[in-house]
Amino acid sequence: MAFQPSSHGNKGMSIDIEVLILEAQLDPKSFVTKPPFIGSVWFTARTLRNETLKVGYDPLEDNPYHGEVWGNFTVSRKKRLLEAARWYVEIDGVALHL
Repeated sequence: MAFQPSSHGNKGMSIDIEVLILEAQLDPKSFVTKPPFIGSVWFTARTLRNETLKVGYDPLEDNPYHGEVWGNFTVSRKKRLLEAARWYVEIDGVALHL
């Protein structure tokens, strides 16, 4: 299942912060369409925070617009995040919601 923390680094779920990318006058979709990334979903920071997750800026050397989401990603929380998610860059043939 998607929506889980990384096993390395700061151990958060990796995100790109759209507003920072747009402020830099770049195309946010270009960050999620280069291999190994072929698609992505979108949700608001409010949705994550309503799930008692923490959302923050965590820049990487190769991605100054990187952030992370930290917290306890329980199975029920992951299911609610999946329901709240919307396609940002759709993957052909993949259903986001059951």
